[in-house]
Amino acid sequence: MQRESRHGVDYMYYGKISFAEFYRNYCETLLGVDQRVGALLDYLDKNGLAEETLVIYMGDNGFSFGEPG
Repeated sequence: MQRESRHGVDYMYYGKISFAEFYRNYCETLLGVDQRVGALLDYLDKNGLAEETLVIYMGDNGFSFGEPG
C-alpha cells in the first residue's frame, strides 16, 4: 500500500503519526545502523582484518520528510 501513497509516507500527510514520533523512529533506525557498523569495524580490528578489508556502506536517500512534494 505504501507504493500507492505520496512518496511512501502517507502517514505523515494524514496525521496517523506525529512528526516528532516519526523523527524519533528515524533516529532510532540510524542509531541501530551505526551500532551494527561499529560492531563490524570493531570485529575487523580485533581480528587483525581491518587493514585487509574494504568496507563499503551504501544506502538510498533515506526517508522522505515530504520536502520534495
